Amino acid sequence: MRGSRDRELAARLAESEFFGGLDAHVIERLIADASLRELRGGDVLFRVGDPAASMGYVLSGCLGVFASPEACGKPIGRIAAGETVGEMGLISRRARSATVVALRDTELLEFPHAAFERLVDTHPRALLVMARTLIRRLEASVTREHGSKVHTVALLPLGGADATGFAALLAQTLGREDSVWVVGQSEAERPAHFYSELEQAHRFVLYRGEAGASGWNAFCERQADLVLLLARAEEWPLALPPPIAGPWRPRWLIFTHPEGRQRRGILTTEALSAVERVLHWVEAGDEGRIARLLAGQAIGVVFSGGGARGFAHVGMLQALLEAGLEPDVVGGSSIGAVVAAGWAAGWSPEEMIERFRSAFVSSNPLGDLTVPFVALTRGKRVSARLREHFGDWQIEDLRRPFYCVATRLGAGSATVYRTGPLWLALRASIAIPGLLPPVFAEGEVLVDGGVIDNLPVEAMRALAPGTIIGLEVAGGFRLRSAWDETELPALPRMVYEWFRGKRRHDIARILLRAGMVNSAASLEAARAKLDLHLKPPLDGIDLLDWRRFDEIVEVGYRYAQQRLREAQLSRTA
Repeated sequence: MRGSRDRELAARLAESEFFGGLDAHVIERLIADASLRELRGGDVLFRVGDPAASMGYVLSGCLGVFASPEACGKPIGRIAAGETVGEMGLISRRARSATVVALRDTELLEFPHAAFERLVDTHPRALLVMARTLIRRLEASVTREHGSKVHTVALLPLGGADATGFAALLAQTLGREDSVWVVGQSEAERPAHFYSELEQAHRFVLYRGEAGASGWNAFCERQADLVLLLARAEEWPLALPPPIAGPWRPRWLIFTHPEGRQRRGILTTEALSAVERVLHWVEAGDEGRIARLLAGQAIGVVFSGGGARGFAHVGMLQALLEAGLEPDVVGGSSIGAVVAAGWAAGWSPEEMIERFRSAFVSSNPLGDLTVPFVALTRGKRVSARLREHFGDWQIEDLRRPFYCVATRLGAGSATVYRTGPLWLALRASIAIPGLLPPVFAEGEVLVDGGVIDNLPVEAMRALAPGTIIGLEVAGGFRLRSAWDETELPALPRMVYEWFRGKRRHDIARILLRAGMVNSAASLEAARAKLDLHLKPPLDGIDLLDWRRFDEIVEVGYRYAQQRLREAQLSRTA
């Protein structure tokens, strides 16, 4: 390497943290010994177990660090332009301990082992700089946020989807808070450092694909942290293009629907398995949710179980909306899952009140008593209510991302529903053991999610980078006894005492409370992961007090209003 390119490289190294401070003649010698190496997105620099033969300085692009030789899953670290790679192996004189892959087209200056040895021998200070660099990377890997930050996005159209219009809308929405640049095909064939400089200058760089432009679209995907596949719902099904440059790059499928009319039941198991998540753009404003998910500023709301107390969720949701805190992702257990599903389906709080009053107050959904071979009730009424209100919704069809939790009795663990028939997932999530029959599916015995995890926060952490709010309604409810006895008296005496106002807890309340006892141990851990915890004062309200519907909704609303004012929390705060 000679001439102006050498001078440019020397200036870059002199300004870097790692090589800065070295004498000019030392940098010149390093450059003379080095070689330029270009990697396309997906190319492997080295793998776990490879001998450490060189180190590199990244001039442009970005590298990802993976723990496995196959580079599966998400990268555990990133090496950006201006940083070094591979020096740990040269220092330890051991084989590579990680796999490093180009996350996008990358150019680096590679120094052989001999040049590294000469540098250390003549400039021991370089070892101190290396040590500081390695410590900083280790600290970053320990404290990194859940879900890597997205900087570059490829937007690829499928069929006749309007990538140009959607990219402009998304850029406008993201641009309200951050700097955004859209790269179109007219800016193809630029040198690698051009795109690297764009990324350094802007919070987001959107690479806009074009229909039929396979070469350009492949480049867009190689440059991206995340790929958005844009499709028109009325054209589906369409063939999904195979992933390019590695399996670690997440892909989201975004459906655009005719204004206000959402098409359902169009996704196949094959399509679902090929993407990380499915999002829907149904009407103006939905692009804001997509932008917040990209920016790591989404609001996730977790709804707990708690029987009739769960109606307080509706009031708290209303207060959140009035504060500008619209939930972008929702999930829950038991009755909380039902409320969350209503929001995910597009119901307003007013519609929820109307539907829930009809389903739970006007008639008793637990009134179909039966001979208790499996449960006290047949469960037919509950299933009918769920089918009536949620119909043929699939979870992946919901306008807002949703999940719910049920308990696998055989394994003693939780299962998280993110796809499949919505009514069936909800039926499993609210199957209070002994009160409602379990759901028997695929060899599993599924019961109420609250048995294991009544406030399922962990699942939300993977879906909603940003603020997580937990709404808890069951905590604090206790069954107290006015009796000291080990067996029940004869039936005539129990009837006599009942008429005298001395009433024991009935089996339904005992089963409902017993179904939530195990999850009490996990509640503390769940609360610690929340950014905001709302727990309205519901003492004195029974878990089966369906008739106090309006009172419970109002308590939740007033409490959440006050807490949000105290916390001064709003979307614009």
